[in-house]
Amino acid sequence: MMSHLFLFLTASASSLCFGFAAPIHGEITKSGFELANRCRLINPARVSAAYEVIQGSIEEDTTQPWFRMRNWHFYNTYGNLHQGPFIYESLDHAFRIRSQQLDETRSLNSLGRVLHYIQDMFVPAHVVPVFHGGPTSKGDEFDHYVISAAEKQQAVDTITCDSLNADIAVIRLGQTSHGYDTEESNRDILDRAAHYTLAKVNSPIGRTLNLWNQYWQAPSTTDPVYLDTPAALVALGFISKRFGMYVGIFGQHAVSGNQIYTTDDDFKQFYINLYQEAIKASAKFLILN
Repeated sequence: MMSHLFLFLTASASSLCFGFAAPIHGEITKSGFELANRCRLINPARVSAAYEVIQGSIEEDTTQPWFRMRNWHFYNTYGNLHQGPFIYESLDHAFRIRSQQLDETRSLNSLGRVLHYIQDMFVPAHVVPVFHGGPTSKGDEFDHYVISAAEKQQAVDTITCDSLNADIAVIRLGQTSHGYDTEESNRDILDRAAHYTLAKVNSPIGRTLNLWNQYWQAPSTTDPVYLDTPAALVALGFISKRFGMYVGIFGQHAVSGNQIYTTDDDFKQFYINLYQEAIKASAKFLILN
């Protein structure tokens, strides 16, 4: 009975770990191919097989539920997330497994699954990290935010090939100077993505003095031995102090007695910037793999 309860709570907790909605992963992967192809930095044969990679980037959130329950997609920003033996709260374990599968099989589906984790690093809740989107926490508007098809296309079109080439040159320099293998290079792309998003979260909201981190608040403790369990994250609404808190809907919200205001344009620009960087990082990953 207890094992069934633990499984139920674990499944419920894992449902709180989503970042971009699954179809958005597919959109970003498709746009990454489009960018790499426009800049003539990718083999056309790889572009013709884009569908399988796109599917892999989606399926990491929608298939293999047992793996998904046990392996969450949070960045271990403070080094305090539990790492097994039953639940791996940070992405480190899953990223290593998926990278090894990619190295062994070279399958396009595996390529998409590895890419999925890089794309998740452009979701604030994944890098702060914050539980969100379930019955015991506020839903994070970022995950399901909708921009128009024209705005999505503009996000791709305004990335220059020069900037993409410059980023790739930095990664290749790291490969040469540090002797990185492919998995280490991919981890470098992931780490850079997480650090970029953390910097954005700690940046001002529009022209105000408020910071975006007032929406995604950091954990109240970074102690790695804090005694809570994955089940306690959702059972009876308990919240782990090792995870931060999402304070809720964009537009206007009271935090500690202060009013925080965001305009639609402020949030749209914040979202589009991270969406665009996710496309750029996807293109880099596809080019280097």
